[in-house]
Amino acid sequence: MTRNVVIDRYIKNYIGEAMKRIVKFFLAMLLGIIVNMVAAPAMAYNCISSGESSEDCEAQCNMFWLYGEFAYWTCF
Repeated sequence: MTRNVVIDRYIKNYIGEAMKRIVKFFLAMLLGIIVNMVAAPAMAYNCISSGESSEDCEAQCNMFWLYGEFAYWTCF
């Protein structure tokens, strides 16, 4: 094997591993977004239906504002 073949194989393996890490990272982010899209409305509904004060429910909604606009608008 020539030196170029060895280098090419190394580069292909390195890029393959990097792509796997990138895909895993984005899948984890996507899973987190999906969980928050379900959790925010559920928490808001539980807060409202349990008779909590509007300040308490608003505080929960403000906490979920960090997760995106979808979670924020489900509270109002």
